[in-house]
Amino acid sequence: FTSSGSCSSMSDPGLSTSSWNAASKDMEHNLGWAESSPDDFRLGNLAYADPRDRERDQHDRNKRLLDPANTQQFDDFKKCYGEILYRWGLREKRAEVLKFVSCPPEPHKGIEFGVFCSYCHSEVRGIQCAICKGFAFQCAICHVAVR
Repeated sequence: FTSSGSCSSMSDPGLSTSSWNAASKDMEHNLGWAESSPDDFRLGNLAYADPRDRERDQHDRNKRLLDPANTQQFDDFKKCYGEILYRWGLREKRAEVLKFVSCPPEPHKGIEFGVFCSYCHSEVRGIQCAICKGFAFQCAICHVAVR
């Protein structure tokens, strides 16, 4: 093996490109480009009728940068980062981050007031008692009806 210091001028007397060319010509003669082995379209235990389906499936698996098994953990990271942005007053940036959380946010449960009529003590739904027609909400200081 001799070298002059340059990678391009390295030569090995035991290796000859002529033997490679002969072997590659034999391979081309035996298998044409259109011919394929049945194993070419088999990935694991899944067989594909069309090579494009196999390629599409392989692409779907390769395009993911993160493991889908850890999706919940990644969502938790996004929610925590969104909380930090909220505390810093960056609400628009928080919304941009939370758009990419895979599970939807919990629905807002809202606030319900359990109001009882101050006159007849029955439960009131709305602003006026259905039984005595008195107003449900009163000012805590002066007890005047509030709509």
